[in-house]
Amino acid sequence: MLSFRLRTHVMNENTIFEERLKDVKYELSVYRQVMISPDSNVPAKASPASNVFEITERKDLGDDVFTNVFEQWLPPAGRGIYGGSVIALSLAAAQKTVPSDFHIHSCQCTFLHPGSGDRRQTFHVARIRQGSTFATRTVECRQQEDIIIIITVSFTRETDRVSETVEHTVAPFEIPEPPGEQCEERPEWTLTEPFQRHRIDIIDEPASNNSSDNRRIFRQWFRFPGVIPESGGPGAHLHALAFLTDGYFILAAAQLHRIWRLPFALEDVPLFPPKVRSQVQRVNESEGLGSTIEEWAKRPRMAMAMSGWFQKWKVLGQVTGEPWLSNECLQKMGLYWLHAHKREYFDWQKRPLRIILSCKS
Repeated sequence: MLSFRLRTHVMNENTIFEERLKDVKYELSVYRQVMISPDSNVPAKASPASNVFEITERKDLGDDVFTNVFEQWLPPAGRGIYGGSVIALSLAAAQKTVPSDFHIHSCQCTFLHPGSGDRRQTFHVARIRQGSTFATRTVECRQQEDIIIIITVSFTRETDRVSETVEHTVAPFEIPEPPGEQCEERPEWTLTEPFQRHRIDIIDEPASNNSSDNRRIFRQWFRFPGVIPESGGPGAHLHALAFLTDGYFILAAAQLHRIWRLPFALEDVPLFPPKVRSQVQRVNESEGLGSTIEEWAKRPRMAMAMSGWFQKWKVLGQVTGEPWLSNECLQKMGLYWLHAHKREYFDWQKRPLRIILSCKS
């Protein structure tokens, strides 16, 4: 966790030294908090240089028990901390209990209670199965007496043998260039998000040449701008990807069914300042929800559940060679984004959803 990198510059050497000295003092304070009081219930404040997925072992609670070092993001109007944080931290805990050549193959998550941001969580890992090729872990994220989430994670070992499994994928549509640092104005309620998003125009077109059905394709660039440590290997990038899924993918059902999904009550919109109301209108018009409160109110409301499967885990896990998810390249260049498609086929009895991930530099 302690890192010191000598930076040499001809100009402004004093300023650079002072800035780095502040970073070192901050990291030392976090180190002392964790090492001197490992059972502290209060998470440390995160800085832009912090790895928010960092966990530390809790030997005092038993074997394979971990806790988060830093506080996690609390979304506006959220009942608890951001679900993607809990997923990423749970995966990080499970990863600690498998050999280094085992990578995440799939996971299934069940949320049970909201988590509080002012107290640490503990992650209790059960080693269900350890084979030569596959391993299974179950993680319970706990806070005081509540279980926040239960996750079952399947790992598979990387080998040089040619895979004999059936694989399939869908080629993405032509992807526009990723945005630079200067992209369009972001709605105010997204300014505190720990990820960045950039909307791409929706595609409406026939499902096929001989079909009367139509399909709608939502596309978006998004990225995690935080710290992804190189020492974490491919797994650290998968944890960051899991962190992102709860911010975009979890809303897919509501978006495709044109159901209110913004992080505030529909009835509160008329009370917002004109600038915010205008942003709300633009967002909903772009997604086909309509532009008036009356139009939105006609749509049903729902709670939803979602399952996600990642094919090509090896490709996703090897993004250490792809600058879009490399923290150093993000800081220096800021031009690399992850791209997602949501494809909707208008069939009122069956409404399948595909999410296609690709990257482009």
